[in-house]
Amino acid sequence: MHRQAIAFSIVVSAVLLSSQAGATLIVNGSFESGALPTPPGTTLTSGSTDITGWVVGGHGIDYIGTYWQASDGGRSIDLDSGTILGAGPYDGSISQTFVTTSGQEYRVGFDMAGNPDGGPALKVLEISAAGQSSQLSFLNTDQTHGAMDYQPRAFDFVATSSTTTLTFTSLSGTGYGPVIDNVSVNAVPEPATVLLLLGILPIFTIKWCRRAIR
Repeated sequence: MHRQAIAFSIVVSAVLLSSQAGATLIVNGSFESGALPTPPGTTLTSGSTDITGWVVGGHGIDYIGTYWQASDGGRSIDLDSGTILGAGPYDGSISQTFVTTSGQEYRVGFDMAGNPDGGPALKVLEISAAGQSSQLSFLNTDQTHGAMDYQPRAFDFVATSSTTTLTFTSLSGTGYGPVIDNVSVNAVPEPATVLLLLGILPIFTIKWCRRAIR
């Protein structure tokens, strides 16, 4: 009976580890929670927390609702604050801070498109976390509001403290910026951990079930 309990405990632990590895650490990654954006979009200035979980920086961003297609849900972000075009500058940012484990590797996933209303054709953003950064781009060709052609993007970083701030920043700055949606952050499991889960879980599940039936 004691060995059955140990086996069951290992199975439960493996399941929990697996589920934690696949659980996103980001809140409101599709920007669905927040003040309802008005068409064609609501310009949010630096310091705004109107989008749940996120803080706006730089020269502001546009919070887009039904004006164009989202990749997940009904809202997205244009990292340029170009809803009301004036003298500029327009390049904005959006950030979120979340709990991490120092030394752990994480993967940021998100969908990227570009504002089709104006140039440049090549929309560029910088993504940064824990002192690490990368520049990613999207090329507008014949995209429309109804067919934005979102493409998946990824960025890996290693945490250096118990909390990490993830930031997306426009490098376009024309008022027609890079568009993001469907953001997630997941811990990247070590190869040994993956093999352990794949090997131990089926074995102990079968053994525990057999003993439970007896």
